[in-house]
Amino acid sequence: GIKSWISMELPSPFTFIATIAEHPFSTEIFPLSAPQNLLVGIYLVHYLNRALVSPLRTPSRSRSHLFVVLAAYIFNVPNGFLLAAYLSSDSARIYLENAFSSPRFWVGVTLWLAGFVGNVVHDEILLNIRRKAKAKGKNAETHQNSEHYAIPHGLLYKYVSYPNYLCEWV
Repeated sequence: GIKSWISMELPSPFTFIATIAEHPFSTEIFPLSAPQNLLVGIYLVHYLNRALVSPLRTPSRSRSHLFVVLAAYIFNVPNGFLLAAYLSSDSARIYLENAFSSPRFWVGVTLWLAGFVGNVVHDEILLNIRRKAKAKGKNAETHQNSEHYAIPHGLLYKYVSYPNYLCEWV
């Protein structure tokens, strides 16, 4: 298997940044005050958390099979390219021209913020279960002691089995 510290999500922000810098479908780079910069920032904050912060906060991670890592790369490279290519395009510049004055734009940003915070908070609940199990000496990776399994409680866990994924999806 592949070591867990190798983040499968890293290709996406790298490809995204390279594509934004090249802006292949635009005659000009957008100005710093453009709505695209807020969307670029949102994307990079999400992937900073997903690819770097989250793996570093996790007390233990299982190894991943090489096929899983390759499949993630096959998804994440075009994902970063396509999102950045559109955001840096003349079409996006025209579409987002008055976005800062649009309530719809701000509703979307607010939904992203709620989803991001919800994802981090619900991940923290799961990570605390792992930390407690690790502190008690239970090996979460080999499952030698089944007592480390626990049902998460609090917030959206009352209503949804995987609120961390639900919030990330939002």
